[in-house]
Amino acid sequence: MIWDTNKQVGKKIIIKTKKGFLSFEMERIKYIICDGHYCYIVLADNSEHRVRRSLKYFEKTEKLEDFGFAHVNRNTLVNCRYVFDAELLQTKRTLHLKVINNESIIVSRRKVHLFKNIV
Repeated sequence: MIWDTNKQVGKKIIIKTKKGFLSFEMERIKYIICDGHYCYIVLADNSEHRVRRSLKYFEKTEKLEDFGFAHVNRNTLVNCRYVFDAELLQTKRTLHLKVINNESIIVSRRKVHLFKNIV
């Protein structure tokens, strides 16, 4: 599967909060991690923003998978624009994606086949 990240250019995600609105450019989002009722949006400059939304909201409502994001495990959506390497461990069932700044994200066993062409 090839993710087209060119569709991200100029697109924004706008999230309503109690204090107003948050706006994020899609091409600046590295990944989104869900922790309970909150999601942490990590941007390219390593800043984190906490929003009270589920990961399903970003998947279904914002349709991020159509814009080059991949659901790599139960609680993480990764922007494929920032994936530069993948390392398959000896078990051949555990795959670590290397995101810019050498951060490692574990891919679930069910999704490993999607990233085998990067290895």
